[in-house]
Amino acid sequence: MGPLKTDSKQLKLYKTAEGKILWTGIVLTLIIVLLIGYYVLENPVKAKNLIFVFVAHLLGGRAAAVGLCIMNEMKFFPILIYNFFLELQIVCISYSLFVLSVTNHIKAQWIHRIATHLMHNADKHKDKIEKYEWIGLFLFVMAPLP
Repeated sequence: MGPLKTDSKQLKLYKTAEGKILWTGIVLTLIIVLLIGYYVLENPVKAKNLIFVFVAHLLGGRAAAVGLCIMNEMKFFPILIYNFFLELQIVCISYSLFVLSVTNHIKAQWIHRIATHLMHNADKHKDKIEKYEWIGLFLFVMAPLP
């Protein structure tokens, strides 16, 4: 019996680029949990604000989270750094789950349905996006519109 053959779809999850991105997102999540845990002990009010900002970022997006930071009178650079960190963490996890679901590395039906729906919507608006190329997409994604 010869060695097992592995095609590219059957690579181990941790060997794929998306698997590595997923692990990066998990590590970033652990860092956020540790940061909030530290503030629970040192400054519970700040910990509560960081948790609310995290939830706002997940549910309402970047604009809601930044608005909540401003409302809680956080300084500019901590707002910038924390929200960038949250954005990076969320993108790492959501992107990797999307790709790993589409490539059948992860077989969660609900993720596959969402990924298929997003791919359908992206194809439907493909002409609009291609018209402005990467700069239009960059501006659309980075603009913190509510």
